[in-house]
Amino acid sequence: MPWFALRRRDLPWRAGHGAWGIWVSEIMLQQTRVEVVVPFFERFLERFPTIESLAQSDIEEVLQFWAGLGYYRRARMLHAAAKRVHDDLQGVIPTDLDGLLALPGVGPYTAAAIGSLAFGLHAPVVDGNVKRVVARVCALHLASDDRALHRESESVGTRWMSLLPRNEAPGALNEAVMELGATVCTPKLPKCTECPLAEGCLALVNGDVLRYPRAKKAKAFVEMALFFFVLKQGDAYLLSKRRNGWNIGLYEPPCVPEEEHESLDAAWHSLSLGSAKLKVLGGSIRHAITHHKISAQVIEVTEWQLPSDLPAFAFALPGDVPLTGLARKVVKHASK
Repeated sequence: MPWFALRRRDLPWRAGHGAWGIWVSEIMLQQTRVEVVVPFFERFLERFPTIESLAQSDIEEVLQFWAGLGYYRRARMLHAAAKRVHDDLQGVIPTDLDGLLALPGVGPYTAAAIGSLAFGLHAPVVDGNVKRVVARVCALHLASDDRALHRESESVGTRWMSLLPRNEAPGALNEAVMELGATVCTPKLPKCTECPLAEGCLALVNGDVLRYPRAKKAKAFVEMALFFFVLKQGDAYLLSKRRNGWNIGLYEPPCVPEEEHESLDAAWHSLSLGSAKLKVLGGSIRHAITHHKISAQVIEVTEWQLPSDLPAFAFALPGDVPLTGLARKVVKHASK
C-alpha cells in the first residue's frame, strides 16, 4: 500500500466523481487500455455527469458519445442500467453486491470494483492484471483464461483484504494490485526490481517470471472483404442503421460482402438503390473486430437516381449520428 501511495497514477475517475464516475470508468476500461479511455471518460462525464442525465438521454446520443471506444454493447447496457436505477431505485446506486449484480451489464468484476471503490466492500477485483500478479507471486502455471486462476486470484485477494489494517480501504488494495500489474508486473517486460512483492514472488525466485501465467491459445481470425458504397449530398452521406450483428444501432454507408457477388455492378444492384455510376477509390481499408480481419473497398457513387422510397437509408452528416469505427474510416478515405 505504501508503494501505491507513491506510484498511484493521476487518472480522472480517481478525482472525486463518486460511484457514478467509478461505474462509468469500469465499464469503459473493459477490454480497452487506460490511455484510450481517458479522453472518452472526460467527454462522457461532461455530457452525462449524473445517472439521471444518462437515463433521460436517447440511446443514439449515448452511442454518439461512445463512438470510437468500441464494444458498443457496453454503452447500451450502461444506458439500460442507468434507466433501471433512475426509474426503479429512485436514482440510488445499490451499495451491495447483489444489488449491483442485478443491474444490466454489471458482472462480478464490475460489481466488485464499484462495491469496493465506492462503498468500501471487501470484494476482491479480478482482471487480467490481477491474475498475472497472482500467477507470478504464487507460481501458478495456469492459462490466463483458466477458471482455476480466476478462483485462485479471488482467494488470494480475499486473504490480502483480511490482512488490511482497519484504516485501509479495500478499494485501494484492489487499485494497488491492478496498478502493479499494469505498470510493473507487465506481460513481457516486468520491472521486478521495482516490485514491492519481489521478495515473496515464487516466479522470481524460480527465475522464470515470463513463464507465468501460461499464454492462452490465440483464436484464429476470419478474413472478410466488403464493398462500401459512398453517396454524398453536399456534406451528408447516405447511411443506414445496423440492426443485427456487430455495432447494432450505429450507422454506416451501404455495404455488401464482396464474395457474395460476381461483380461490382452485381453488388451495387443487390442493394436495390437504382442506377448510378461507380468508381473504385484507390487503396483498401483494413479493420479488425471480434476476431475478424476486414478488407474494405470504397466505391464512389455518382450520377445516382435513388428510388423515392428508401426506408432503410437516409442522408445524414457524419457528426450527427454515431458511426461504426469502420464507417469513420470509410468516410475519411472518401473525403481525401
